[in-house]
Amino acid sequence: CFLAHIIGVFGKGEKMLLTFGLFSIGVAVRAVFSVPFVYHDLPFDISYVWATKLEYISTNVVFLLYVWFIYLLFKELASKIIIYGSVAILGVLAFISLLTEPVIFQTLFFHTSYLMMAFVIYSVVIIIVALKRKIQMAKPLFLGVLFVFTGLIFDLLSGMGIINFPPMSLFTIAANVVIILFFIGNRYANQLVEVRKLNNDLLEMNKTLDVKVQQRTKELSEANSRLAQLATRDGL
Repeated sequence: CFLAHIIGVFGKGEKMLLTFGLFSIGVAVRAVFSVPFVYHDLPFDISYVWATKLEYISTNVVFLLYVWFIYLLFKELASKIIIYGSVAILGVLAFISLLTEPVIFQTLFFHTSYLMMAFVIYSVVIIIVALKRKIQMAKPLFLGVLFVFTGLIFDLLSGMGIINFPPMSLFTIAANVVIILFFIGNRYANQLVEVRKLNNDLLEMNKTLDVKVQQRTKELSEANSRLAQLATRDGL
């Protein structure tokens, strides 16, 4: 997670890695304030109200970063209106969670959770199209989205009291992170192998070029010697 973040910050043009690194950090932060409430073991005290605020703020921020990650990967397929609209809604929800009491932002969160479900379905459609076009990273994202979608459905139904099931989204999001990290690492490993291969090919070409230059220099020297002989000797 930290490595992905650092690469994203310092890697020129790697906004996708930066976003995914921040997404991973957000997932870790959310895990502290959600079940099983690890924040109780922190060396400083956090009230229940603020812990709840931080849980919902981090949830909205994590989903916001996920939306942006999908957009950066599939810009040519995603609608800017839907992406920007989703980011705006999630940003507003995070801001409201910061300023209001839990009873208000929790209710608002569950009433707008259908919009998040709708975006997950929309992202699945985008990824399916990307799969058909054989766009890179489509396969791991499709698998990861299925995990996240399953966890969100279980948590939404549990939060609404329809079913009684332990929280699932944390584990499914973690599974998504692991899957994507694996494929990102694999992609960069393949790129590193390709770069090394290109460097070796370039070295071989340079060696071949040096040999050809030496050969041409020798031929030119011999030709100049023959010309000098022709210019100073009578053919008879």
